[in-house]
Amino acid sequence: EEEDDSADSVSDKFSSLFARNDSDDDAETNQNSSAAAAKEERAQQRIQKQEEFAAKRKAQNEMAAQARADAAEKRQAETAAAAKGKAANAQANKNNESSSNAGGGKQKKNRLAMMMGKKEKVETEPKQQRGKKKATKTQQPAKAKAPAGVPELTRWKKNKDDSITGFITGSSDFSIGEKVTTSPIAKGKIESGNVIRTESGSKYFLN
Repeated sequence: EEEDDSADSVSDKFSSLFARNDSDDDAETNQNSSAAAAKEERAQQRIQKQEEFAAKRKAQNEMAAQARADAAEKRQAETAAAAKGKAANAQANKNNESSSNAGGGKQKKNRLAMMMGKKEKVETEPKQQRGKKKATKTQQPAKAKAPAGVPELTRWKKNKDDSITGFITGSSDFSIGEKVTTSPIAKGKIESGNVIRTESGSKYFLN
């Protein structure tokens, strides 16, 4: 009977020892699991931070690229506007120059029309129409000098329409000795030594 008690005691000791070993193993397993979970969590956090950093860096790069594109577009627009303004100024200067030239030519033409009249013409060579009588010559010796500023007609003759054909001197619009025909005479006696005025308002001294 005492041997049986000793055997039971030994068995209980082994059972208690195995139980403690199992408990220690479970604790170690739980500790290892906790450490692995913590390690995995830290790894996930690092990955998350890396992704956030990459996303932030990407957004910054996109903003910088957009800013560069906007700046380039602005410079291009400014360059186009400057070129357009330069072209407009050049066209305006060209138009002003054309207007000035046209105005000068018109003034000269008006001055010529006032001097000689619309119906006056320059004859470069004598013309004689067939079947018509020659105009009667009324040239007379000079009796006086031409007033200052009044063109002088020499070797002149009166035409049928009361115009005068002669050789002019003292005019800024015609060469000296150039043959001209005036418009019809409106005022003044057609005689040598007199100043006559045409219908257009031009004055001539008959020599």
